[in-house]
Amino acid sequence: MSTVRARAGAMLLFVLLSAAVALPSRGEPAASDVQLGVETPRDYGYVLGDTITHTVNLDLGGSYVLDEGSLPAAGRLDRWLELRPPRVRHRDHSVEITLVYQLISAPDAARTLVVPRQTLRIAGADRSLPVFVPEWSFTAAPIVPAEQRGDAARYNLRPERLPPPMTFASSGWRLATLLAMLAIVLGALAWLYFGVPWRARRALPFTRGLRELRRLRGGGWDEARQREALRIVHHALDVAAGRTLLPSNVDELFRARPPLGQLREPIEALLADSRHVFFGTPGDGPATTLASMIDLCRRCRDIERAAL
Repeated sequence: MSTVRARAGAMLLFVLLSAAVALPSRGEPAASDVQLGVETPRDYGYVLGDTITHTVNLDLGGSYVLDEGSLPAAGRLDRWLELRPPRVRHRDHSVEITLVYQLISAPDAARTLVVPRQTLRIAGADRSLPVFVPEWSFTAAPIVPAEQRGDAARYNLRPERLPPPMTFASSGWRLATLLAMLAIVLGALAWLYFGVPWRARRALPFTRGLRELRRLRGGGWDEARQREALRIVHHALDVAAGRTLLPSNVDELFRARPPLGQLREPIEALLADSRHVFFGTPGDGPATTLASMIDLCRRCRDIERAAL
């Protein structure tokens, strides 16, 4: 009876020890926590130079991480394929590995080729595990079939055919029309950007007055020419002030055109001389000459242009 009990106790102890060895230690994940997924493209229709992209998705559980030293080295794999440098992207507890293969040699006829199996490793707290990326088959074909290469290629050439001649008559008229339309558009733009502002400047009162005063040069300076010159300058001042200007209301001009205030003294002298010439009132200073009126009108013109 004691022997039976001893044997039963030994058997129970053996079962407990086996279970302790089989169970993973606390905090260490089991291998089943690792999930592998491989995204592959089509498996047919590849020719020389084509690339094949495989995306490996690893869902890692617990403390497992990818051992990047286990990634396959870039370079030629076999007669047909070459591997480019792998790309790795980490996302929380998952890793995305991109493997790009390039077909560097073409078979003589359509045949099935194989992307070889790759072995990766993941490392845990105290151990590492292999992860196998399975091999993958695809169909490759030559760009030019064997029966159309070599000496047979000359029988597949198409006859030489010259391009059709161009008709310059219609093209010439079309080109002339386009050039005429371009000239019209450029002319309109030039008028808008240069012609309109130029005409606006020429229409300014002092610009127009200066132009009329210059026409009086070269002749004698008598009372009639003096009256005409004064009338021209007076008209420019009236337009600038927006009303008929007299010595008594000259401040209206400087309120309407403040920049002309710097020419107050010569303008008031000209108005006093104009009143003396037209109404016979005695003047306080010398009579205004044509040169002084041209100079005053030119200075007023510069001020009104600067204000635009």
